[in-house]
Amino acid sequence: MTRLSILAAAAAAALAGTAAHAVQDIADVDLNGDGFASFGELRASYPGLQRVFFDDVDTNDDNRIDASELVAPEAQTVLSRYEPADANVVGIRVIDADGDGLVSYDELERSYPGLQQGYYGRIDANGDGLVDANELYADEVQAELNRY
Repeated sequence: MTRLSILAAAAAAALAGTAAHAVQDIADVDLNGDGFASFGELRASYPGLQRVFFDDVDTNDDNRIDASELVAPEAQTVLSRYEPADANVVGIRVIDADGDGLVSYDELERSYPGLQQGYYGRIDANGDGLVDANELYADEVQAELNRY
């Protein structure tokens, strides 16, 4: 085996090993069940994911990742750079202490100390007094919560 073929085999093995860590199914990162992954949802699964790399994966520029974009080689390369979050602690499940699928002000404030009741009211877009995954993972909400 030549030195070049050994290096090529080693590189292929390394890529295969890291790609195994990348998500393969949209349902694994689609926290609100709409069939897509927003930046907030993907970042919940891959902490540290930067917006610029999300934009690289979002090839049709609709500000969300669909199943075909997720399994594309570019996405797999990007996601393989990040250590995935433990699937049992991803997303709303981390914050939802009572397990009802909704987040109260008290639950959200425990995760984001200093969160003001008034801002919680703005997150609660439908005004029902509880925040669901769609409300929590809206891009503007995630941008605000990143301040805490």
